[in-house]
Amino acid sequence: MTQPSSAGPGARPVDSDLDHQIAQLRRRREEVDRELDEHRRSLAATLDALRTVRGRGSAEDEAVVVEVDAQNRLLDLQLDPRALRLGSIAQLRTAILVAARAASEDAAAQLAEAGARESARADPVAALLERMPEVSELVGPDLLRTPEPSPGPDPEPAEPPRPDNPFE
Repeated sequence: MTQPSSAGPGARPVDSDLDHQIAQLRRRREEVDRELDEHRRSLAATLDALRTVRGRGSAEDEAVVVEVDAQNRLLDLQLDPRALRLGSIAQLRTAILVAARAASEDAAAQLAEAGARESARADPVAALLERMPEVSELVGPDLLRTPEPSPGPDPEPAEPPRPDNPFE
C-alpha cells in the first residue's frame, strides 16, 4: 500500500493506490470531456436540423400540397383548383391528411439523415449505466428494465359525425 519515498529521509510516504486512482480519474475525465464535445456537436447538428427541416407531402397528383416543420407544425397548405373538384369534402379531407402524413414522414426522414432522431432514440440512462457498472449493481435489475411502450392512438383519423341535413 504505502511505500517509502525515495525523495529523502524527511519525505512523506507515497500511496501507490492513491496515485493509481488519481491516474484513473484523470483518464476518465479525458473520456468525459471527449464525450461532452461529441454531445455538443450532436446537439448543434440537431438544433440546426430542427430549425431548417421542411417536410413536403402531396396527394391527388399535387392538387393538395402540405409543408411542415421538424415538429410537424403546418407551415403551408396549397390547394390547387383541382382539389376543389375532388367530388366531396370527405375526399378533400382525405387528400389533406394523406399529404400531411407524407410531409411528416419526409420531415422525419430528413431529421434521421441529419442524425437528429438517432440521438433522441438513444437511451442516455442505459449508456450511463453501461459505463458505470457499480451503479447498475446498486440499482438492481428491476429499475434497469426498459419499460414497454404504451400503445399510441389509432393513426387513422376517425370520420367526423355527419348531420342528416348538411345545411344545419
